[in-house]
Amino acid sequence: MIGNTRMAAPATRVLVIDDGGHHADELKTVFSRSRGQYQVSWAFDLADTVQSVYDNEHDVCLLPIDEPTPVTEYVTEERVDFPVILLTTKQSGPEVYEIAFRNRMKYLSIGDLQPSDLEHAMTRSIRKPLQELTNYQQSAALETATDGIAIVNSSSVISFANQSMADIHGYFSPSDLLNTDIRSLYADEYTNAVGYAAMEAARAEGNWQGEATGLRSDGSTFPKEVTVRAMDDNGFVFVERDATATHELRAQLYQSQKTEGIGQLAGGIVHDFNNLLSAVMGYSQLGLAKIDRNHPMREYFEEIDSAAERAAELTRRLLTFSSKTIADPEIVDLNKSISGINSMLVRLISEDIELSTWLEPELSHVEVDSGQIEQVLVNLVVNARDAMP
Repeated sequence: MIGNTRMAAPATRVLVIDDGGHHADELKTVFSRSRGQYQVSWAFDLADTVQSVYDNEHDVCLLPIDEPTPVTEYVTEERVDFPVILLTTKQSGPEVYEIAFRNRMKYLSIGDLQPSDLEHAMTRSIRKPLQELTNYQQSAALETATDGIAIVNSSSVISFANQSMADIHGYFSPSDLLNTDIRSLYADEYTNAVGYAAMEAARAEGNWQGEATGLRSDGSTFPKEVTVRAMDDNGFVFVERDATATHELRAQLYQSQKTEGIGQLAGGIVHDFNNLLSAVMGYSQLGLAKIDRNHPMREYFEEIDSAAERAAELTRRLLTFSSKTIADPEIVDLNKSISGINSMLVRLISEDIELSTWLEPELSHVEVDSGQIEQVLVNLVVNARDAMP
């Protein structure tokens, strides 16, 4: 059966550097009366101290000191990686307190040391470096974030900005943004009002998200995504991102969807037109079958039939481009394919562009889908046209 038992906190690892062992009994008595969990190690001379500091397996160090000694000098000069608390005695002179002051160490009197005082001092000494490390990590995270981050007060004045915030708005350093109004980073009266409304909404609801037009230092504008979160001190955190690339992708997607829609519409029209051509070709074939070869009208029927055949071939190509058909490979003469589509390619480019073809007379035949080859040629010509100045 699993109960709701709480796991015991790990023992605090304490190193006591008692040069000569003069205060060991007093400290053992204090530890025995303490309610805390301690794992105590002892060092009684310089060699023990050097080895213990090298091992670096301690959370806090207690250093009883009557007067400065080589051990004291080693601990203070080596800058050990864990906090040190000085324990002064009745023999401690001014130089001992000077050591504490110079190295910013806590100190307690060992003469009337209470377990609660020792616990409190050790707890605060251990937490302070951890808090400093946490603050450093948070600051590093803010500085390396790709999004622009700014902290503003209740009057919308910037008190902190990271490098990305400066980069997004075209400034060299975050210091260029300090003590400026966050709303000055918005492009015009409308988006300036959005910045104000964002803070009001964040104050009322906790946060606000939206888009606005940003203003760079050179006066250029750009779209940006903005998130505003209210803080307990009536200030705000602004997180901003340059949305230029997002807007370009959105425009490309819209254009692609529009082109796809036009292609589907064109495919439907071409399909209906192909049905009409079938009727034209059918009636022209019937006319040719009933008219004598020497009849003066036969030539007109032949022209109608030939034009309908060419139109049917053109619609077949258009239907191939606009549909997702399965490849149907066949033996193809590429020279003939290029020559057959040449007239349509000319109509795809503007009048000031000349389309020339150089065909290899001895080119071998290939087995491909002729419709897909023609689609490749169309894409090449269109891309070349668009790349021209």
